[in-house]
Amino acid sequence: MSSFSSFCMTVEIAGEAIRVVTHVYPHFDELAAVAALKERGTTGFLEKHCRDGELRLGTGGGAFDEHPNEGNPDRRSSDCCMTLVARELGILDDPEWRFLIGHCHFSETREPLSNRSLPSEKY
Repeated sequence: MSSFSSFCMTVEIAGEAIRVVTHVYPHFDELAAVAALKERGTTGFLEKHCRDGELRLGTGGGAFDEHPNEGNPDRRSSDCCMTLVARELGILDDPEWRFLIGHCHFSETREPLSNRSLPSEKY
């Protein structure tokens, strides 16, 4: 990937320095996912999702990329990067995260998340 199509930052997750790769001008959902990972990321999460100390968010065709690409041609229109990360971290239904997750989802998809994935509590 060329330096013009990606944005990289080093983030401490579960006590480890992880290289996070996303697209240039990351969206709010990718940045919020980084915050969630910093607070709730675990060693188990890193073992499952970080090969060679790198994690891709919103790009690269991995578990946290909701966009169409060669590896995954179907856009996950009901998700954004933050909902994918939140689901994996087990915080999708956490009351402390509901507002942020819902805001990220709406800003990406223009659809309210509460109708599909969260309990009936409104934002």
